Amino acid sequence: MTLSHKPSAGLRDRATHLPQDEASVAARSLTWGYLLGLGLLALITLGGGSLISHSLNQQADDARIINRAGAQRFLSQRIATLTLMAAHASAEDYPYAEQELRRAVQRMTASHAELRRLSSDPAIGTPAIRAHYFSGPDPLDGQVLRFLDMVRPPPRSPEQARDISILALGPLLSALHEAVGLHESAARERTRSIARLHEITIALALLLMLAEALLIFRPLVRRSNAMTTRLQREAVTAPLTGLM
Repeated sequence: MTLSHKPSAGLRDRATHLPQDEASVAARSLTWGYLLGLGLLALITLGGGSLISHSLNQQADDARIINRAGAQRFLSQRIATLTLMAAHASAEDYPYAEQELRRAVQRMTASHAELRRLSSDPAIGTPAIRAHYFSGPDPLDGQVLRFLDMVRPPPRSPEQARDISILALGPLLSALHEAVGLHESAARERTRSIARLHEITIALALLLMLAEALLIFRPLVRRSNAMTTRLQREAVTAPLTGLM
């Protein structure tokens, strides 16, 4: 008499569903692990892109400020030259010299107002720039305003024109030249700061990829390999007895 043992339907269902449930859990773990890794890399990438965009905008602003500050040196010399021209011009040539002088004065006045505003901004003007413009015994702001007052209205006497030229070629030119150097130094320092932030971003990205490899992908690969090995073993063995 041969005894036959058949597993009940509940046991067969449990043996069939258990690997499927574990496979489903492993698949979800893989999916969430990959999504987490990709999400973190996306954040680093967006941060790096934002940093590059900010760097480009900052460099464009710095170039505009430096060019404007450098133009003040040219304008001061042009105003001095036009003042001498107007003082020695004939009645026929004076209107042209006066018109050109007024244009140069208007340009220098507008540029100085913009530079004053930017220099007083803590996000742009460094302490050295603010001190040069507004502090000390003879700050640049006061020199420029005195110089502009001297040429409004245009002087007619050669003596006044000579005094203006002496101021433009002497202390005012030196102060304007120093201002350009300070703006250039501030721009270089901001560029170095952004470069350091970029290096930190790259280092964070590399550390993130290493952490993902060790903490996310490596455990997921181990779990996937273990699940694959178990499924292969159960595929060739009896679900209840373990016999071939």
